[in-house]
Amino acid sequence: MKPLPVAMQLYSVREELEKDFFGVLEEVKTLGYAGVEFAGYYGHTAEVVRFRMEKLGLKAVASHVALKAFDDDLGGVLDYHRELGVKYLVMPFLSEDLRPGTPAWPDVVKKLRKFGEACHEAGFQLAYHNHDFEFVRLGGETALDALFREVPMPFLATEIDVAWVKLVGGDPIAALKKYAGRAPVFHLKDFILTGSQVSVHKKTSTVDRSGFDFCPLGEGRQDIPGLLNAAQDAGVEWIIVEQDTSSDRPVLKAMAASRKYLKSLGY
Repeated sequence: MKPLPVAMQLYSVREELEKDFFGVLEEVKTLGYAGVEFAGYYGHTAEVVRFRMEKLGLKAVASHVALKAFDDDLGGVLDYHRELGVKYLVMPFLSEDLRPGTPAWPDVVKKLRKFGEACHEAGFQLAYHNHDFEFVRLGGETALDALFREVPMPFLATEIDVAWVKLVGGDPIAALKKYAGRAPVFHLKDFILTGSQVSVHKKTSTVDRSGFDFCPLGEGRQDIPGLLNAAQDAGVEWIIVEQDTSSDRPVLKAMAASRKYLKSLGY
């Protein structure tokens, strides 16, 4: 089976991008990543970003787009990413007042259906990226499962973040299998955890930071080979490596270590 291509989620290097956007993209390519998932463009036009990406030979795989951005200017969001050549638009995060269990949540689900239909009509695929708070149970099922039941394909795909799935006690391999055919991209992420206090349906910062930290792939708790096999079986098109924070080394060195590890596995 042909190895899946590997992209970097640029949120991982957000501070570096703010200082030297195109220099970081060059480093991403040097590290061996074939593509990127954007998390902001730092004032650069789609035309310029596309030109520089093509020159580097990097693929613009996906982009994280906030709910407010869709609300404020849906047409502008679609036009920008059409010019850039991105296929996957991903809802990355919800503020606490919009999360499952709040009065606003039913409206959020309706908006995701509306924006997913608009994306589909325009030739894009909308996806939803999970954290921990979507695993609160609503009426006998998790809010995440309810969301994907209420907003079906082709209007809403998954972008499973395997770290958050495991942190709340779930099985990320099973999650990929569950959403086979609906998981074109996923976040491959590793972590260490020596404590046991992991929150559900709260801010992600309430994870017990004294025993928890993100780390390069292969250095933490995740079964990376198992996840890669599950991703192949689920029809994943791109592996997207993300490391939210890096406490023991510069983040680009951490991302280099992750890429080196994946290469050792044949990816």
